[in-house]
Amino acid sequence: KDGLTTCEPDKLDRQAKILEGAQNIKLRALRNRVKRARTVAVKYTAAKQSFLAGDMARSESLFRQALGHARGKGGLTCENIEGRIGRNIDRINKLQDFEKATTAALDTCNLTHVSSLKKELKGSTNPFLDKVYDRLIRTQKKCEDDAPLAAGLALKLPRLTGKWKTNHGVATLKQRVDHVEGTILYNNGNSGEFSGSLKPHVSGKYYVLGYNWKNDADFGTGTMNIPPGNQGTVKGYWVDQTGTRGKWVWTKAR
Repeated sequence: KDGLTTCEPDKLDRQAKILEGAQNIKLRALRNRVKRARTVAVKYTAAKQSFLAGDMARSESLFRQALGHARGKGGLTCENIEGRIGRNIDRINKLQDFEKATTAALDTCNLTHVSSLKKELKGSTNPFLDKVYDRLIRTQKKCEDDAPLAAGLALKLPRLTGKWKTNHGVATLKQRVDHVEGTILYNNGNSGEFSGSLKPHVSGKYYVLGYNWKNDADFGTGTMNIPPGNQGTVKGYWVDQTGTRGKWVWTKAR
């Protein structure tokens, strides 16, 4: 039962060829099982290959497809395949949870947590974890560079992360210390993106967000004035590449 044990399509094909034309009732049953197992094996093998390539989302999808075939009403397929698939899905989910925890640490610049995550990831041989590790390295440097700024302005910095209703559509913002990135879904259904940095106004009474923006049709710059505690309405303007200027008004979505 080599092919049924490893659940590899090529080995199952060889077994099926050997059993072709078998008349013995047990051999015929084995041949039918081998044929059923091949459908599972194709998905199972593709899932393992996606895992090794670091594509966790595709790998999980293929493992679940293989599990669906294995649970079909046709009978037994590969040996212990449901348990093996279940363990692989659990492993993928743990890696995805780890990636989410890493993202949370990076978003808050929790350097203590970042250092501990680096130790867990160092020496990884999976491309998925390699990418997470690379992000940790890059972001740790930025967090360390931003630490003096954060220490001096943490109590005064506005908190912009979240959804905002605007006169042009719904904007979703993500803030890390003084850096802000965002996307916008325009009222007409189109989308765009913008990013910029927060700087205290010379008066020391509020922050100014200078940003660059772009969408499929245009690009430009802009400025938003953030009131203390970013309560109420945020007002500013945008300028496109031709010099045309327009108002942009944000209200925090509830």
